[in-house]
Order: sequence, then structure tokens, then C-alpha cells
Amino acid sequence: MNGASNLFKCPADRFIAPVQANLRWQRVRSVSVDILVGESNAEGGPFDPSTYKHVRKLSEFLYPVPAEAHVFLDEHPDSINDPGFFPPSQTSWIDVPAVQHHGGAAFGFADSHAEIHRWRGSLSTIKAFYGGNTSLNVSVTAPVGDPDVHWMSYHTARPGTNSY
Repeated sequence: MNGASNLFKCPADRFIAPVQANLRWQRVRSVSVDILVGESNAEGGPFDPSTYKHVRKLSEFLYPVPAEAHVFLDEHPDSINDPGFFPPSQTSWIDVPAVQHHGGAAFGFADSHAEIHRWRGSLSTIKAFYGGNTSLNVSVTAPVGDPDVHWMSYHTARPGTNSY
């Protein structure tokens, strides 16, 4: 890494809390990994195992296929509290994706391609800058049938064809 302190940080992420700016701190990470991918302790986490599946190797991506399954993503600066990203429930977000790419977030997929997805539902109205939430977790609820929850649910490893 040659001392690169921002290897896991999106260049578009320039959001820090005022107290951090006064101390001349900088954010070094904005990218999280899907907690359900790889050798993690995901089974004890807050996700619905009837909707989502923990995968440990590429051949286990069946729904969706690797070209449609995200592995990495930009996480919102008020949400990023650890390196793992939990998928949403049917009506709320456990962790919140970023919105700094014109209302969207960057995703890295299991087949190694990347894309930016713009939000159209519950995430389309949250702010793209640090809001000063002292708990780091921003709370976002979603109505049943929310297009953003559906997109994330569809692009997260699942045991079958069902998604929210």
C-alpha cells in the first residue's frame, strides 16, 4: 500500500464533521463490504435469513448471479461505523448507502465490474454530507415496496429468487 491511507475511500467523499475538520483529521474510509460475503460472522447479525444468504465463495452466488451481486459499496458518512454493510429489512435500513454521486452510490460487483446506482425512493431525500449525528447511525425508514430497498435486496445474495 506504500502508506496510502485512503485506499478504501471514494475520492468524492469529502465529508467530515466540523470538530474533525478543526483537528485537521481526514476520513480514510468510505467503502464497506457486504457483510454476507466472505468469511464473516454474519449469521448473528440483524438481517432476515429467509431473504438473504451468506456466501463464502463465488460459486455460491446463484441469486443473483455474480454480475448482479454487489460485494463493495460506498457507505453514507453518518452510517459508516464498521467495515461491514448489513442489507436493509423490508421497511428500514440497518446501514445506509452513500448518496454523494448525484444521489447515488458506487458499487463493486462479484464479477469485478463497478457501477453507480442512483436512488429513487427512501434514500433519495437524505443529505450527502455529514449531518453531525453523534451515534453515527442515520435512521432511514422505507415504505413497503420501496424501490431502493428492492434494488439492494435484489442485488444482495439470496437463497432463492425472492427479494423485498
